[in-house]
Amino acid sequence: MSMFAMRSRLLVGLLVAGLLSVAPALAQVKQADDLEYPPLPTVDIPTPERVVLPNGLVLMVIEDHELPLVNASARIRTGSLVEPADDVGLASVTGAMLRAGGTVSLPPDELDAFLESKAASVETSIGLDVGRASVSALKEDFPEVLQVFADVLHRPAFDAGRIQVEVQSQSASIARQNDDPGDILSREFDNVLYGTESPYARVPTYQTIGNIAREDLVAWHEKYFHPNRIVLGVWGDITVADATALVKKIFGDWPKGPEPPPLEKEFPPPPDTPRPGVYHALKKDVNQSNITIGHQGELRTGDPDFFPVAVLNEVLGGSFASRLFSNVRSAKGLAYAVSGSVDSSFVRVQPFSMFMTTRTQTTGAGIDALLAEAEAIRAAKPPTDAEVARGKAAILNSFVFQFATVGQVINRQLDFEYYDVPLDWLDRYRAEIEKVTTSQVRTVAQKYIHPDRFSIVVVGTGEEYDKKLDAFGAVRTLDISIPPPPSGQPSGQPSGQPSGQPPSGQPSGEPPSPAGASNKEAAPISPAALMAANAMLDKATDAVGGLQKLRDLTSYQQTATMQMPGPQGQAVKVRLTVVMPNKVHQEMTSAVGTTAIVVTPDASFLTGPQGTMAMPESRRAMVEREAWYDPLLILVARGRPGFKAIHTGKGSVGETTVQLVDVSRSDDTVTLGIDGATGRILSMTYRGMGTSGEPATIEQRFDDFRTVEGYTVPFKVMSTIDGKPGPAATIQAVAVNAKVDPALFTKPEG
Repeated sequence: MSMFAMRSRLLVGLLVAGLLSVAPALAQVKQADDLEYPPLPTVDIPTPERVVLPNGLVLMVIEDHELPLVNASARIRTGSLVEPADDVGLASVTGAMLRAGGTVSLPPDELDAFLESKAASVETSIGLDVGRASVSALKEDFPEVLQVFADVLHRPAFDAGRIQVEVQSQSASIARQNDDPGDILSREFDNVLYGTESPYARVPTYQTIGNIAREDLVAWHEKYFHPNRIVLGVWGDITVADATALVKKIFGDWPKGPEPPPLEKEFPPPPDTPRPGVYHALKKDVNQSNITIGHQGELRTGDPDFFPVAVLNEVLGGSFASRLFSNVRSAKGLAYAVSGSVDSSFVRVQPFSMFMTTRTQTTGAGIDALLAEAEAIRAAKPPTDAEVARGKAAILNSFVFQFATVGQVINRQLDFEYYDVPLDWLDRYRAEIEKVTTSQVRTVAQKYIHPDRFSIVVVGTGEEYDKKLDAFGAVRTLDISIPPPPSGQPSGQPSGQPSGQPPSGQPSGEPPSPAGASNKEAAPISPAALMAANAMLDKATDAVGGLQKLRDLTSYQQTATMQMPGPQGQAVKVRLTVVMPNKVHQEMTSAVGTTAIVVTPDASFLTGPQGTMAMPESRRAMVEREAWYDPLLILVARGRPGFKAIHTGKGSVGETTVQLVDVSRSDDTVTLGIDGATGRILSMTYRGMGTSGEPATIEQRFDDFRTVEGYTVPFKVMSTIDGKPGPAATIQAVAVNAKVDPALFTKPEG
């Protein structure tokens, strides 16, 4: 959706600026506590039919005849936790190559063409302790497409040429692993928590990626891919009987493999040795500090304490009303983003952690604030009855939105089956949350939060801190330099990288040398990464309608409804008009009136209930910069000077694997997530401003693609801001190359 992020942030900015200052007059109540909400509808969660094939494959089916589509999703018992230390990255490469590397009967290009001809998709990946695969097709094509899906899992070809491209893509990702301070923080916190040699913390290096050969993928597949290690879910416009018969026919001849051990024995447990202290990663090219404080946990999701801990998490950091948000961000003004929770999983413990980003000059104050909140919730100021009641209500009220579709339900049930969780877990969940008492929440706060074990990890400049880090304990400097590739192995290694450095995250006695401190130095870009980026953009161009359609685009108009996040989030009508190459008119109508934003080469202004005013230059620059944050318009910009693109690896949007392409103009970079099967741009990620004006990572996800006058565009957009829900938009109408009234771009008199 064109300039979606710009609309959401400008709308908030206008509200704050006072253009919509009549809003208080429309309030129905004087205080938020006086608001009354109707009860949410009860959630009727369908139960899948469960069948176990003679070869051990577990099948789960739910019928859903709303649309003529059938989907399937699989969980496979494998994961990067069992990778050899010398081949870190093997699981990820194998997961990608199951789909991208073709099958015994269909070479990669033929597999791509087949799925494209059927408007079907097949995606595969391997994570920490689970492999995932999914397929979607029209009802009439599903039997044929499911056979191909089975071949992808059972008879992959692992094409050598595609493996080479994937390894090059992984190498490009390694070269950029220090670009984002948030990525550094996550990686280094794992290193501190688990140790650099733990499979929970290891990351691919040039050495380990270079060690991977085709025979390694074949051996991995032979070891872990057997029907009795697979849970398969089918849902959509198909009966249980037909789905069961089809799966038995297609998967039934796959021989059963060795009996797998229990999950907790197959995958190693995480280390639990506390490593208290302060760990500092230097990154000179930032103006803020990223901070995580925490320790290894003791809780599993199946433990009785899970339910009071879930409420504790809401009180501590689960919402805008949580303590961390209210106290650290709102009251003290210290955090751009802040969160905290006691985490858990069904098969192993997870850490307790608190996270924040803050200005460089308030690094010490931010750490003090997080430590104070941890101590307060444990003892000094334990959770109150009101906080617990609000936390329970938030959990119960959000429950309905987690299972709005059959796909959400069956994928959760697949996880339960895979992790050996009782399938009635969801039914019991709500009842157990309702039983939670304030006394229980106070008890688990003391039981699972241990300040004496805290590891404090800071990613920042090392300069202009308001307080020395050694005030919080002994400081160890983390070496985040990227180990160079073996001699003769190509890479995207930043120039000036010192050779022979220890692996990322290994503590050292001194800060890294200046040569390794800057992570934004020019890097040689591999021809393969450039070629892969152009190939994906070519595919994306075809997906929206073709190169000629992009050249023919003269105007683009849409009407949409944008829903702001939160229970009281208002709905805003948005009418957007873009005239190529550089005119924008955007009209927003809410309950309190209509405002418009206009940008042309000659003028930029705002109109609203208080009249017309000139747009600040900074706001105009933001509009111009973000005018291309759209799946269609970013491809139009491809032909303009300064446009650059590089393929940086793979990611995922839901269960769909996407090719990541960094696209830049001048100093502005956007990461596109492109579906390799369809060419559709499914996601767009970039650094921008959050709703309160703070720096944030913005992600948009695009869905419900429709064709209008030969242009295929998304009609639904979801967004997150630093991982939290942002505005959502539904487009009602799109017009292309229609006549546009010049008056839209004329500044009113007076």
